[in-house]
Amino acid sequence: MSTFFARLVSYWVIMLTILVCIPLIGHNTTSLSYVQSREKLQVALPPTAFLLLNPFSAQSLAPPTPAPLIVPKEEQSKVPPASVPKRTDSVAVQKKNRSNSPTVTALPASVNSTQERVVTANCKSPKQYVQKFRGNISAYTNGLSETGKTSRHPDYGITASGHRTKAGVTVAAGRHIPYGTVLYIEGIGYRTVHDRGGAIKGNKIDVFMSNMKQVNAFGRRHLDVYIVKWGDGKRKHR
Repeated sequence: MSTFFARLVSYWVIMLTILVCIPLIGHNTTSLSYVQSREKLQVALPPTAFLLLNPFSAQSLAPPTPAPLIVPKEEQSKVPPASVPKRTDSVAVQKKNRSNSPTVTALPASVNSTQERVVTANCKSPKQYVQKFRGNISAYTNGLSETGKTSRHPDYGITASGHRTKAGVTVAAGRHIPYGTVLYIEGIGYRTVHDRGGAIKGNKIDVFMSNMKQVNAFGRRHLDVYIVKWGDGKRKHR
């Protein structure tokens, strides 16, 4: 009877031992299989995939590199070329320099003396001159009422010095101013004494013009007269 109870107790001890050991054996087997599966996965997948599968990894993924934009050749031909800005600064500087430069007017070719050569700016009075006086300026032209000669006269249009009258050049002055003298008349310009007149004396100057309309429009004026260069007083031989 005692032997039966001893076997029964041994049986239950063995059964309890088996029941306790089975969970421990299953846990170890599961852990071992998980480690083996993880090692196989590391070998099969690249490192970046492992980082994605392992959320507890301290490493962070690098930002993806954008792919280059590829434009088809058909679209490239439609893209307008970049416009090149025009250079206008040099042109603007040149125009400014030209506008600031003074206008220079030289004497006529008849004034050949370097000592008495005069250069004026913007048609102003000459800076160098021999003498200055206030002139009583009038105008005349070719014609019977002005010179007493008609167009049929052989000396029609010929001055007292033998030169032909010319608008913009000829003036008549008194005998105290010799032929060939170069004058500058205020507001009129340079003229040369080539003629005389019965009523032209003292400070009177008679300016030749093309027609009576211009003569009447000019009238009589009081202007400054500059003697720029004395003439030699010689007449022209015809």
